[in-house]
Amino acid sequence: MNTKLVSILALAAWCISSCSPGSAGSVQQPAATAGAQAPAATSDAPPAALTIPTPGTPDAQALEVVWKLGPFNPADGIGLDPQGNLYAMDSDNHRIEKFDRDGQFITQWGSVGQGDGQWACVGICMLAVDAAGNVFITDVNNARIQKFDTNGKFLAKWGSFGGGDGQFNNPFGIAVDQQGNVYVGDVGNYRVQKFDKNGVFLAKWGSSGTQEGQFTDDLADIVADRQGNVYVSDRKIGVQRFDSDGNFLGRLAACGDDPAGYQAAGMAIDAKGALYVSDIQSSRICQYDADGKFMTYWNVPEGIGGIAIDQDGNIYGARRYAGAVLKFRLR
Repeated sequence: MNTKLVSILALAAWCISSCSPGSAGSVQQPAATAGAQAPAATSDAPPAALTIPTPGTPDAQALEVVWKLGPFNPADGIGLDPQGNLYAMDSDNHRIEKFDRDGQFITQWGSVGQGDGQWACVGICMLAVDAAGNVFITDVNNARIQKFDTNGKFLAKWGSFGGGDGQFNNPFGIAVDQQGNVYVGDVGNYRVQKFDKNGVFLAKWGSSGTQEGQFTDDLADIVADRQGNVYVSDRKIGVQRFDSDGNFLGRLAACGDDPAGYQAAGMAIDAKGALYVSDIQSSRICQYDADGKFMTYWNVPEGIGGIAIDQDGNIYGARRYAGAVLKFRLR
């Protein structure tokens, strides 16, 4: 039997075992609430091309895909609770979906509107999860923040359209610190606002520009570490670090060897305090140490915006326009 025929037979055998519906690697999802179908998770590894070693460090660990969830329309805002459950914002379907650490669907909530537990996401809404498992979302087109418990029960809301304290013009990135304070990127007002866990206004900082402590209309995400540092990403000017009162502490170096192509988007912090930033322009996830020093990066599938890190160091990435959430692990 010639070599060409052997290759054809091998390819056919692989496709029968891996490409057909209901193959052994598929994780079946229970039906979603409210009659909607839950995104399917699969443990089948994507093609090897998605597993790429860290550039320049051949001995470093590579990222490999554990499972993929989808479809979402689009995928971006994601977060994890202390139990490792994943919350994913399905913005154009006006719902949040909750999955366990294995990608199994648990529940969902939300609908379009202006009432409690409803929201209007023309584009993308973002979310954050606190230490108690409460979920905060940026209800972009209703210019407000909403708070839910871990099962989707409505708890609180605050905000209205405008430029005053506690008002918003395109609220987007959102984070919760160890004390339960909530930070919101108020994009249209070029600022960050800080609230307590009940929505009481505490502080604000920022203005329009590209200098220290300023933001552009591409203010993307916020994350807070255990030391009280607040990181704010902006696709046009990178990542800035502030203290919890908004005092400027520094600007992080661009990721890798192509500063001109760097567009900082989603961020997450691991259990050791390292910061991870998705570079949505160059399709990579960048790692900085707890002091903000650039360490390394990994190439990832294109379009990953929102990211999250669990207690075991697994990385979750939302492929925005591909409508998928991927779980990566280091190997």
